Amino acid sequence: MHSIDQNFNALKSGGGIHIFEKIAAENSKEYILLLPKEHFKEVLNPAVPLCIAVIPNCIETSIKMYPKNTRLKQD
Repeated sequence: MHSIDQNFNALKSGGGIHIFEKIAAENSKEYILLLPKEHFKEVLNPAVPLCIAVIPNCIETSIKMYPKNTRLKQD
């Protein structure tokens, strides 16, 4: 479920955002999401699992950044 909170923090869950879209968003002055009004929430749902895409060359470094109790699954 894609959603955005009152502070404009966006959650695109279920792996629906491609790694290159993430890179473009991070390097842009503006990033525009078009969402139906039903997707606007007071706060983001903490129960929604997050997909984290990692470029293969960065896997080892990325794993070290997460707390030890983080469950990681590789697809």
